Amino acid sequence: MKSSSPAVDDAYRPYCIADRPNHVRILSRAAKITDGFGVLTQATVTESVQDLIADLDVPVIVDCGAFSEDQFEGTLYELFDSYERMNADFGLIPDIIGERLETDDLTALATRLWQRGQPRWSFEPVAVAQGETPKEYASAYWDCYMMGADRIAIGGLLSTSGNRSGGHATVSEGLFDILRCIRKSHPKIWNDTWTFTLGCDHPRRRPRFDDFGVQAGDSKRWLFQYDQDLTLDRETQLVDEVTELATHRTPTLTKGFFEQAQRGSDL
Repeated sequence: MKSSSPAVDDAYRPYCIADRPNHVRILSRAAKITDGFGVLTQATVTESVQDLIADLDVPVIVDCGAFSEDQFEGTLYELFDSYERMNADFGLIPDIIGERLETDDLTALATRLWQRGQPRWSFEPVAVAQGETPKEYASAYWDCYMMGADRIAIGGLLSTSGNRSGGHATVSEGLFDILRCIRKSHPKIWNDTWTFTLGCDHPRRRPRFDDFGVQAGDSKRWLFQYDQDLTLDRETQLVDEVTELATHRTPTLTKGFFEQAQRGSDL
């Protein structure tokens, strides 16, 4: 666990997906310019990537491999050990897309294991709320909280045929309906909880996330311009792009959003 591990952030923080050595090196350079982003990686990365991730100076979340074709093969115990090897600040509990009750069962099992495993694991577990309707998501969020979670990710918000953040993934049109329903149903819990929208980060959404009280979201958007064989100049350019992307809020959306709020519209 990093000694500088962040407390619950009030402001929204984007997380960049990285699962290759060059990805991590670029993000490591960007982290020397700004600490306004985090990194999301997966338990199935190579040992060389694990070593690079462990040395990062930004918050790190590790997933079980839901944004790749390669799922983690092993026990929960072994999964948590892989999170710890990468010096993760946070580790996502496995979930099943669209399945609230099955995901709740996994959360209960993983939470008990993590509690019994202390002090072996120093990362903080992140429960995942899954569902098919806004009301079901609100119930799942409540379930996670009642099982002791104060960090909750909202999953299943991407229109994909399997993994979380595929290159052709699109965010559900009901994203903000789901967030609104959770917040209205459980306002105190919402205010006391760190919320992560899996796969949903975008500069255009960040002003709304800020105002909803969402603290984090991830994206592989920065990788769309990534080249496998990078020249030094191209790598430097990507470092600059990541730095800009990590801190950018679309001004026009911010203005329009607040104008809508001032007219009495519900967030």
